[in-house]
Amino acid sequence: MRLKQGAVAFHQRKLDGMKNAIKFNLSKVRQKAQFWKQYEKTLIQLINAKSSEYATMFNDYMGQKMSSLTEQCISNDLTSIKTEIHNQTNNFMKDNNLLLKEIESLKFQALEEFIQQNITIQRNHLEKKPTPKAISTLEKFIEKVRNILKTNPRFIGHEVKHYNMIPDLLQRLMIYYCCFKTQLPLYESSLELLDKIEQNTVTTIATSTGS
Repeated sequence: MRLKQGAVAFHQRKLDGMKNAIKFNLSKVRQKAQFWKQYEKTLIQLINAKSSEYATMFNDYMGQKMSSLTEQCISNDLTSIKTEIHNQTNNFMKDNNLLLKEIESLKFQALEEFIQQNITIQRNHLEKKPTPKAISTLEKFIEKVRNILKTNPRFIGHEVKHYNMIPDLLQRLMIYYCCFKTQLPLYESSLELLDKIEQNTVTTIATSTGS
């Protein structure tokens, strides 16, 4: 039992070390705007929840392993038991690494929660109902941001430089939503216009307001 408790305590220290390293890097992000603080709070909550999940998983894992070591306990082969527990602990931590295996997923989950709270829910309370085309355009802009966070190598990682990139994405999302909310004349055509601009094609479009 003592050997199991020692392994659980060791695993918890390692887990806390990884968790605190992530939180420390998050605290170093230059941007301190409200949107970043909201995202950071959500991400920390997700990290804490995942950390607790791993702690429970490891405790159950070691409980199962200790059951299989009963025979060695009876024969007092403590050296073999200690070696086995050490190996099993390392194997578990290799396969279940909060910092390396989970952080990208948690960053993306935090982004989804940000979108839900600041765009999806708010969109349902607009005074003027947006057109289907405007909603479709907004969703496409949001999907572009999702893909950037998920696939752009500059965003993938757990160093301060990676977290420093995220506030700009959040600001971009809110600009897209503000344009959608105010129903600007060219919003429904904005995706096509941006594509043409990126292709260096000069385009002039007259709107009903004369813009």
